[in-house]
Amino acid sequence: MTGMDRSQRQEARIALAMLPTGIALTIGSFVAAVAFAVLALLGPFLGQGWPLVAWHAGAALVGLRNTVVGIEVMSAFDWRPLPLALALWLATVVAWPGWW
Repeated sequence: MTGMDRSQRQEARIALAMLPTGIALTIGSFVAAVAFAVLALLGPFLGQGWPLVAWHAGAALVGLRNTVVGIEVMSAFDWRPLPLALALWLATVVAWPGWW
């Protein structure tokens, strides 16, 4: 019977950490997606400009996509989709019209 080598043990520890990470990404992204979708729908009635309404709609789509990625990360214990999901959230924050 052979045991795991060092790299396999490290990969196993990283995979196990993906359960709470996936839960946090799933819940956070879902809440953000719903909130941004509501703001995108109500934005024109609240007097928000179209750039902000478009940003809310885009952020809702990123939230929806990252909710699915969070479920994948959580169920497959795979960390590989996580950097892109975090990069999309970072790009969404950087693209906020309030910065410009």
